[in-house]
Amino acid sequence: MLGSSYVPVQLSSFDFRGQQGNMIVGNAYTVCDTTPLPLDNPLEGEEHDGPFQEMRTEIGIQDDGKRFRVKFDYRVQGAGPDDEDEKKQTYSLGEELPPLLLSSLTVCREALDRWPISTSPVTSGDDNDESSSQEKFDISLFGPPGAPGGLYDPPPVGKDSQAAQYMMIDLEGGASILFPFKLDQDPNAHDGGAKSWVTSLDWSVGKFRYQVDRKVLADKKLKGLKTLELSEVQSTDADTWRPTDGGEDMRQ
Repeated sequence: MLGSSYVPVQLSSFDFRGQQGNMIVGNAYTVCDTTPLPLDNPLEGEEHDGPFQEMRTEIGIQDDGKRFRVKFDYRVQGAGPDDEDEKKQTYSLGEELPPLLLSSLTVCREALDRWPISTSPVTSGDDNDESSSQEKFDISLFGPPGAPGGLYDPPPVGKDSQAAQYMMIDLEGGASILFPFKLDQDPNAHDGGAKSWVTSLDWSVGKFRYQVDRKVLADKKLKGLKTLELSEVQSTDADTWRPTDGGEDMRQ
């Protein structure tokens, strides 16, 4: 698992055009790397088209010397790190294509030029607390779990059958993530209604609150970004300016 790549070996400016799954916006970013699905009747297509046997993606936000990032490792059934290569299945176009299932999720908390947490227990995030700067630093990465009030701007997740393939987890450090644990690659999944997928990271750090949404296409274009969106608001104003319209409908 540690040897799995989440980013191509080399990156250039040409690798940030969307279809490769890599993008930077403001202080947020995403990267992606894939392994093609073994096919006995492959067709000529664009370089970054699926279907895929493995797909690894990462989203992250940095702020004032701190970085919070989450890595997602998706694989088709039977292509896990402990499965034997000679037993991995070969597929055919025209048959039902297998979905990508979440194999692992890794949360990374990092600090620039320092250890990300002290040896002291994390205590309080109260602005009136006379804690040291190190304690406040600790709280921003390892403090109480969950974005206050849930995701700042919950994205649309498709029809009910597609929405059932998502889950949300609250993480220490005032963060929450929304992500699909199953990504369909077959164009007929959900009666052909799955047009896009989204992964969101919401992180409140110090004076600011950020939410990054990694919105991708579907089917064979699953690697390609539709958009990478970043919301930024002062933490104290988040409830005042919280969107109430449900966000943009990705199906349109």
